[in-house]
Parts: sequence; structure tokens; C-alpha cells
Amino acid sequence: MDGEEAPPGALNLADYAPAGARTVDCFRRIRKIGEGTYGEVFEAMDIITGERAALKKIKLDDGKEGVQHMEQEDQYYMEQLLKGLHYCHVNNVLHRDIKDYLLPFIGANLLISGGGKLLKLADFGLARPFTRDGSFTNHVITLWYRPPELLLGATNYAEAVDIWSVGCIFAEFLLRKPLFPGRTEV
Repeated sequence: MDGEEAPPGALNLADYAPAGARTVDCFRRIRKIGEGTYGEVFEAMDIITGERAALKKIKLDDGKEGVQHMEQEDQYYMEQLLKGLHYCHVNNVLHRDIKDYLLPFIGANLLISGGGKLLKLADFGLARPFTRDGSFTNHVITLWYRPPELLLGATNYAEAVDIWSVGCIFAEFLLRKPLFPGRTEV
């Protein structure tokens, strides 16, 4: 797809900078859009391209982890998460870092907008386009949400790694605590 426009509904992967290519210094903060116990979210603009983005400033002072209680919205957030992930997978993109332990009511790489009604998949820093015969590093996905095949060293993987992470989040919604709060790969 070099230089070509992506078809409607597809991601134009040529427009995405490689992981680590942009830092917070590339953006100008416009305004604060939200704040939770563990972080603040700002509307920002790329200084060069003018592209608007959401920047998350994370507070790491108390070390709390896990999803805190949510009322009857769980199923709607899970549905939106699965739909967003489906869009990525249909367009051959693996997210590779779905997690939910930094914000008190929803995920670290999941944003809530629209008055608490819209869940948006965020932080595509580890995301990669994939094909069935591709090989990747297995040192991706935050440890608590990393699937067994990656822990055992697999380098040829696909959508299932993201689905495992979603399953861990779903279990946390039900249990109200992390499912696999490990500190080491063992």
C-alpha cells in the first residue's frame, strides 16, 4: 500500500509513524479533557502535522492495580472493546497491549468519552500490521494480560493474543480483581 490511500473503513498504515517515532514533545497541549485517580487526559495537537490526539499523563504514586467496581456498564464496554478490536483485526492490525490497570474505572489503553458512554481503544505504540506467516517478538503485552503462547516463546501469532487480553479484562470485571497478577514470566 505504499503511497496509496486505504479503502474506506480501512486503516492507512503508511500514515502511521513507527513505534517510538513521536514523543510527548511532538505535541502541544490544548486542554484537559478528563482526570481520574491515576491520570489526566489532555487534548493535544501534533506540532508538525496539526493532527489532534489524546495524551495521557499517568500518576504512578500509589501502585494500585486492577479494575475497580463498575455498575451495569460492563457489558457495553466489553461490547465496544470487542467491536474496536474486530475493526483492527479485520484490517490486519494487532494491538498487542490491551490492558486495564491504571485508571480506576476502565483501562490503561482504553479511553472513555461521550459522557462515559463510548469506549475507545488507544495507545497503538506496540500495534503492528500482521499476516498469517509473519513472525514477531514475544516481548509484548503487559505481563498480566500476556497469553501463555507468548510466555512460552511463540513468535508466530495472530489475533488470539489480543483476545486473551480482552478475556483477562472480562474476568476482572466479574471478579473485581486481576486474574493473573504475576510479577515474573514464571
